[in-house]
Amino acid sequence: LLLLTGAPSARASYWPADDGTMPLAEEQAGHPAHDGGIALPSQGGALVQGGTPLTLRTLYFPRYAQGNPGGNFYQAECYILEAGNYYLDTDVTIQHPIIIKGAVSLCLNGNTVTLQAAGKLGAVFKLVKGALIDGTTGEAITQASLNLYDCAGGGKITGGHGAQRYDTYSDNIFTEGGGVQIRGELNDKESIIFNMYGGEIFGNSMDSNVNSGYSGGGGVCVDYAVFNMYGGKISNNSTIGNGGGVMLSTGTFTMSGGEISENRAGQSGGGIYAYGTTIHIS
Repeated sequence: LLLLTGAPSARASYWPADDGTMPLAEEQAGHPAHDGGIALPSQGGALVQGGTPLTLRTLYFPRYAQGNPGGNFYQAECYILEAGNYYLDTDVTIQHPIIIKGAVSLCLNGNTVTLQAAGKLGAVFKLVKGALIDGTTGEAITQASLNLYDCAGGGKITGGHGAQRYDTYSDNIFTEGGGVQIRGELNDKESIIFNMYGGEIFGNSMDSNVNSGYSGGGGVCVDYAVFNMYGGKISNNSTIGNGGGVMLSTGTFTMSGGEISENRAGQSGGGIYAYGTTIHIS
């Protein structure tokens, strides 16, 4: 079940303080306030709220990170996770990606989100600026952030096989971000942010080319966006391209905790591959 909660308590573990920092060590022994939730169970690969399946929405994704000249889009069916604080109380299996809209905090609570979409390309979670909902004239996603926690330990994001992006310079379609794809725009990188405090991005793969392009970021792909890793683990992800664990392209990456290990890349950067990216590791 995926539960929507109210605001986290002041002493809840792993929730950041108002200034974005981690709570004190003694405050991390407790468990986030997981009460007052609305159940969103997974039934046959569909997310359900109050017994009613959520309607799959058709998202139109811009093919250009520099904007969208010419109105070029590719389509994918996704669930939309609106702004709010969520947690899992059981494993969730889905057949379509989840796209983040607004500011979302998600605690895995020791459970696993698995994408089972045989023969399809799709990151488990997508944060994409400029994605349009239900049509090329539909509502645009202008801001998205995901804070990922795992208070119980053992929670995972798995099963992703990347998402497509068209590159204007090489005229290729690329597959990016098996577990989490985060993509902003050249002049607005701060509008798309992924903060990882816990959980494991595990066993996602990028093992096929699309139209002579390449695949990158088996675990996480950062494209004109911000990724802050404060904890958690990115492991056992793979790609035939660059960045088995994390691929960074013209973004910002800060790592002050957590682990990136046992990932594999067919080209460069089994753990991390970075291009045109500001990196802070402490």
